[in-house]
Amino acid sequence: MKLVFVWLLFFVVFVGCSTEKSIKQGNGILSGEQLYKEKCGGCHALYQRDKFKEGDWDSVIVRMEKKARLDDNQSKLIREYLVVQSDSLKNRN
Repeated sequence: MKLVFVWLLFFVVFVGCSTEKSIKQGNGILSGEQLYKEKCGGCHALYQRDKFKEGDWDSVIVRMEKKARLDDNQSKLIREYLVVQSDSLKNRN
């Protein structure tokens, strides 16, 4: 019984301390918004989407790709989400 408890405790600690969150959804692909919240928001407060212009977002994403462990497709989705959101917020004002 003790052995079962020890293995269960080990499993819970191991899974709970995992640093890599799942990036899959029902269809296996996250949207740019979901990736932004999970990958970027996992380490720091999220920037307001209208904080930067399109070119500025490019440099932020390039700088953060390695730290956030983003592949090219994930970077592209996040960039598209932020640029579209930034433009739509700008057009409202």
